[in-house]
Amino acid sequence: MRQNKRRKLSTADVNEVFQTSDVPSIYGHLNQEPFSLLFVKEVGVFVPEEHDVDLTALGLSSVALTQKGEPYVKGEIKIVGMH
Repeated sequence: MRQNKRRKLSTADVNEVFQTSDVPSIYGHLNQEPFSLLFVKEVGVFVPEEHDVDLTALGLSSVALTQKGEPYVKGEIKIVGMH
């Protein structure tokens, strides 16, 4: 980050690391999509600002929503020290 003189990590940065680590990419956030961040002082992190979505207008629009690949759920079970 210092080499590129940037202060914010983008989704593309995280996905690039995930590809080298053989971890699935993040979907849902396009790094070209403009969004604003709010700083939460108590925990020292930035979070995306929430916006209202008109589901009626979205449902009646001619926008075609697509999904990459088949949906799946992946998880792990970890058992910690049994006495």
